[in-house]
This record gives sequence, structure tokens and C-alpha cells, in this order.
Amino acid sequence: MNISKGHMHGVYTISAPPAYTDKRGSLVRIFDARVFHEYVEDIRWVQQSFSQTVPKNVLRGMHVQCSPFTEAKLITIISGEIYWVVVDLRRASPTFGQWDGFVLSPNNTNGLLVLRGFAHGCLSLTDNCCLVINSDNYYSKEHGTGIVWNDPELAINWPFNDMKQLIISDEHRAYPSFKSFKAKYGGVDV
Repeated sequence: MNISKGHMHGVYTISAPPAYTDKRGSLVRIFDARVFHEYVEDIRWVQQSFSQTVPKNVLRGMHVQCSPFTEAKLITIISGEIYWVVVDLRRASPTFGQWDGFVLSPNNTNGLLVLRGFAHGCLSLTDNCCLVINSDNYYSKEHGTGIVWNDPELAINWPFNDMKQLIISDEHRAYPSFKSFKAKYGGVDV
């Protein structure tokens, strides 16, 4: 398992080792506490979700949970290809308001470890994207908020050619601006 630090502290890409394969199929380890301990002291996953996005061009996010329900996430792609974006919302971080994006696929970077204090969003680049998402805190609808995916201040460079093809929920289209997020919350405490 190869874990590499991203340019923002708290974001790590994961490339799993080659799968053990025989005539029955394959097996690959996607989490090993001993390996992860080098990057995060003690992480305890309390929720695991399976996400399936059927059509290409589905855009989700940017979603974040506020204190006391901030959450670290381990995102592992099982099939398809997805563009995963994180925005640093940690109040005291030197990279506050910066974003980074990663193409996740089972064939290259197949996972991300993102510590607490980041907003998350994604765009399906292919049909049939399946993800397993582990969280170290419980989901709380009351503590969830978001930032609109196309906020001009964040200026996220989403990899799509035709905005008419994007599929976005009404809820995510209605997320407030980054400016509004900062005015209301200031940032996220971790």
C-alpha cells in the first residue's frame, strides 16, 4: 500500500498494491491500521457507506459536516472513474480555502484519506462508479452544510466539457457561496 501526502496537510492519496489474483478472482487490501498509523495516530471508522453513481456526469457537493460531527474519510473506488475534490475549511489552516482534485480509479490512485475539516465533492467521469466511504464520525443532518460546486472564489476546475450534461441535485445547486459559508461559520473546527 503506497500512501502519499498531498500538497495540503491532511490529504493523502492511496495506491493499493497489486491484487493477489488467481483463477477464482482477486484480493487486495484497502486498509491496514499499521500502515495508516504513520499518517494518522488512531483512526477508528464508525460508519461505512457504499455509493453507486450510475450515469456519467453526476456532480455532488461540496458537502461538509461542522463540529462536533466533523469527519475524516477514507474513500476507495471499486469501479468506474471519478474526480474527487476536497476544499480545506479548517479555520486555522495555512491552506484554508484551497482545493485539490484527484482522479480515482481502480487502476491507479484508488483511494484518498482525508482528515477532518475538508468539504468533499465529486464528478463521475464514467458510468457505474462504485465507492466505499469510511467515516470516523457519525452523519448528522443538522451539522451538514455545503458550498455551491461552481463558487467563483474557489474556482474549482471540474473536468467536464458541456455544462448541459451535468446532473446535479436541486439541494446541491442551492448550496450557498463560499463567502456566505465564511460569514456564517468562519471555518470548521477540528
